[in-house]
Amino acid sequence: MTVGVWVLGDQLSHSQAALRSCQSSQNPVILIESRDYIYQRRYHQQKLVLVWSAMRHFAQELTTAGWNVTYHIGADFLTPLQAWIEKYQITQLRIVTPSDLPFADFLDTLSLSCEIKYFPNHNFLWTRQEFQSWAKTRKRLILEDFYRLGRKKFNILLEGKQPVGGKWNFDQQNRQPPQKNLHPPQPLSFKPDQITRTVIDWVKHFQFSDYGEIEPFNWGVTRQQALQVLDNFIAEGLPNFGTYQDAMVTGEYTMWHSLISPYLNLGLLQPLEVIKKIENAYYQNNLALNSVEGFIRQVLGWREYMYGIYHYAGTDYAKSNWFNHTYPLPEFYWDAKQTKMNCLYQTLVQVEKTGYAHHIQRLMILSNFALIVGFSPQQIEKWFHSAFISHYARLNVIRKSTENLAIAMSGKALTQIK
Repeated sequence: MTVGVWVLGDQLSHSQAALRSCQSSQNPVILIESRDYIYQRRYHQQKLVLVWSAMRHFAQELTTAGWNVTYHIGADFLTPLQAWIEKYQITQLRIVTPSDLPFADFLDTLSLSCEIKYFPNHNFLWTRQEFQSWAKTRKRLILEDFYRLGRKKFNILLEGKQPVGGKWNFDQQNRQPPQKNLHPPQPLSFKPDQITRTVIDWVKHFQFSDYGEIEPFNWGVTRQQALQVLDNFIAEGLPNFGTYQDAMVTGEYTMWHSLISPYLNLGLLQPLEVIKKIENAYYQNNLALNSVEGFIRQVLGWREYMYGIYHYAGTDYAKSNWFNHTYPLPEFYWDAKQTKMNCLYQTLVQVEKTGYAHHIQRLMILSNFALIVGFSPQQIEKWFHSAFISHYARLNVIRKSTENLAIAMSGKALTQIK
């Protein structure tokens, strides 16, 4: 049997299960950039640069580590994949199970000359089966219940069986308005190297999208850089993260937020290593518990919970529209200068410049406005997926607007999510 591994663009980890299943690094490995897939959406240009540069860097790392790597840039996935399978006479193709349901459905349509074997997706801590087993026993799917169970399951911020500090949740302390003369830390940025510069030029040349500013591009594209961002957040952002995590200040794009979501979603960081680093910083540096618990709740609670909900509810969930909201998304979501509403303008300009806005901007401005006006939930979902650099599956869109957009998408959400 000849085994080959297809590394998907959101599985850029040397410890991912499909690679680790191979007994030798001589097994053929392929990564594919598909232009046809990109043309399905009007993606932010920085998102294209991030994903493709991260993939090319990871391919280079695999090659250096001795793997037999093929990197193909072409029109579609199937043509280069089948040619590679035939070239190496592969009889079993190993793939990490995709996070995104539509892409998983796409893989099911492929007619290949070999067997496909799926491996667990370790970008999330709870397997789909574990979440479904939990959900089936519940009358209501409440985040707080799931979060507390996660704390116990992974032994996070516990003293015996009780939560550190005597409470599970310190969210009441994390809603402070911004004070005058606040000085949030500057986010860590990285000068594009030759690989990234090549991708930037590539995206410009082929005009894959006209949305968003492609430069300056400051994102990290490797695991080493992602770890630097995490360490910088722990040192500079985490001490005040909790207190001002819901605050918004004109001109301050990142406040005390971590900016690690893209790296978690690409597989450059793993959720448990992030959680453990945050927990260790609490014990070593005597940090404020509301900041530490608040951040861990985002990763261990919300992120895992919405991943579970996304797969538990299934593909029909994204098609539903409980309030029958049908207004088309206005063009100013794609061109900020077309709106005269300052809060929307400030946020949309920021997204155009960076592909980023923190969770309160996404929830209380972008999603809340869409709900109040009655925009089609499918249209606003497509915009979120296209515009934000951290979104690689519909689950992230639902996660960021749980209390508003998800309710509009499904009446079931009123009992399951609220």
